[in-house]
Amino acid sequence: MATTLISLDPSSTSTGWALWDGDKLGLHAKIYPKGDVVARIAIMCDYIADIMSGKEVPQSAVIEWPSRVPFGRAAKNLSNYHIAAGAIVSVCWQCLGPEAVYGVYPQTWKGSVKKNVTIKLINELYGLDLTLSDDDIADAIGIGTWFVKRQDYNPLKPLVDSGVA
Repeated sequence: MATTLISLDPSSTSTGWALWDGDKLGLHAKIYPKGDVVARIAIMCDYIADIMSGKEVPQSAVIEWPSRVPFGRAAKNLSNYHIAAGAIVSVCWQCLGPEAVYGVYPQTWKGSVKKNVTIKLINELYGLDLTLSDDDIADAIGIGTWFVKRQDYNPLKPLVDSGVA
């Protein structure tokens, strides 16, 4: 498999990720480190850097970027979420270059769809058996699915050029 994309769903507690070869889903998992918020973010960044320096180096990355409007449980930890997403984007920029890193707001790629609906859809699309505890993985796959389709008809600009970051 020639890895063309890594899609990422970061938070301050865990990060879901998926590798892609064009529109074909490859490896996917969740990074769920222990420790305080600083340790967790550092571990997630190191893990992502390891993925990008391995034998399946992606050509680009798409990351869910924190919403500008706090919502639900995310409102409580919004600053840590921004720090985690920023740190992960920094790793992606270092590994791939800023022109190869894209961002998308959750409302843009999934609207107001609930976690259980996203998981069900991803399971049906890819023949997976993800559960509610795998919501970060399902979101990473959903982000990648959305991004691959979007780039075919209305390509996003990289974060560095988009005004999102």
